[in-house]
Order: sequence, then structure tokens, then C-alpha cells
Amino acid sequence: MGIFDRIFSGETPASSTASTAKTSAPIWNALERTAQIQEILKRSYEQPCLIFKHSTRCSVSAMAFNRLETGWSVPAEALNCWFLDLIAFRELSQAVAQTFSVHHESPQILLVRNGAVFYHSSHSAIHPTAIREALAQG
Repeated sequence: MGIFDRIFSGETPASSTASTAKTSAPIWNALERTAQIQEILKRSYEQPCLIFKHSTRCSVSAMAFNRLETGWSVPAEALNCWFLDLIAFRELSQAVAQTFSVHHESPQILLVRNGAVFYHSSHSAIHPTAIREALAQG
């Protein structure tokens, strides 16, 4: 099974028991339609949401994605994660930037709570530890 098959199937490299939660990768939802932005806004009132804007042609983006996949330590129930392929959905990426009033960068993460971005970072600043700290503070 390829990495993108695993991303969107909800499978993780470790078993789904609570004891392995710290070694599990994020469970990604595919962000592929503009209507899903409204879904993210709505869900953000119940649970924080993370949007990862990824360029499949960029080595820095690949590094950031790998860092998220291998260093993840946020329990699945604490955060709703969305994966946006910038190459396949360029216009959608611009819609995300406009909706959340955050200048587009690649790679980029946005953390959304109560309908607004409370943390964002890009490039080599994308790190699971920073996400965990932002969740604790925001």
C-alpha cells in the first residue's frame, strides 16, 4: 500500500490501541472540494482542525510531511487533520488562504479553532512539537 493510500484510508503504521497513540501518524482527511472549507469551519467549533498544504513537487514539503508522520504525538481525538495536495488543487489552496486570511505558503499548516486560525507555520517551522504547544496554548 502506498503512502497516499494509507493517508486517506485512515490506517496508521502502528495499531490503533491507546498505548500506541504517541507513535501513530495523523489520520488525514482529503481536502479536495471548496465545500469542505465550510465543513472545517463548522467542525472547528467542536474540535481544533489542522490543514496541511502540501506540494508533491517540493523536497521541503516532503520533509515537513515526513516530520509530521514520524514525530506525531497528538491523540487522534484531539485534532481533525486535513491534507491538501497543492498541485492537484491549486484553486482550493487559494480559497483556503482567502477564507482564513493567511498568506499562502508551501508547505504550510493552519490550526483552526472556533472558525479562526490561531496558529500557522510554514517550511521548516512545521513540527509536531510546535503543533502540540499551539494546541495547549490556543
